[in-house]
Amino acid sequence: MAGLGWVLLSPSSQRPFHKLSPSSQRSFHKRVAGVNSALMAEDLALLEAVKSGISEHLKTVVFESDSAHLIRSLKTDSCIPELYGVAANILSFASVYDYVVFSWIFRERNIQADRLAKFALNVSDNMVVDEAFMAPN
Repeated sequence: MAGLGWVLLSPSSQRPFHKLSPSSQRSFHKRVAGVNSALMAEDLALLEAVKSGISEHLKTVVFESDSAHLIRSLKTDSCIPELYGVAANILSFASVYDYVVFSWIFRERNIQADRLAKFALNVSDNMVVDEAFMAPN
């Protein structure tokens, strides 16, 4: 099991060259099975963030992660075989944006997403997974 967490930040004013008004923020978390490494969980969280941005109709995005390996693999298009499918999906979904950047950040700047991922692991058996309600038997 792995917990995924991601945050979408967007300025409430999309007009260029105007002072940005306060940002709006949406937080997401998801619990997934069959994840065999922390790096795979990072990849899956970024994939979910990319898909969430598409759902929110964002056109210009910067995706940040504290996984240097993940960001490097996306920027250089070289990935370890275990992660190739997820990385290919990230790049494929990201191609719909007008402008997209993948950026590495210090772990200290990623605390909120990390907390959301830990929360996803600790929620009860009644949870939302892949947009379906899972009830205990």
